Amino acid sequence: MAKYSEEFKIKLVTKYLYGNLGFQSLTKKYSMPSTSPLRNWVSTYKALGMDGLKRRKGILLNLN
Repeated sequence: MAKYSEEFKIKLVTKYLYGNLGFQSLTKKYSMPSTSPLRNWVSTYKALGMDGLKRRKGILLNLN
């Protein structure tokens, strides 16, 4: 099970991009242990858009 919901990720990324709070302030406000997840979500959002923040279910890798 994922630690953070898709909705939570979208909420924080939106607040970061369009609000006036930085990584530290947002992670503190939402009781996150570090800024790393939020930084990753923002980076992923910038590269892939909303689809990048969605959970990937049932991904099977064939390593052969």
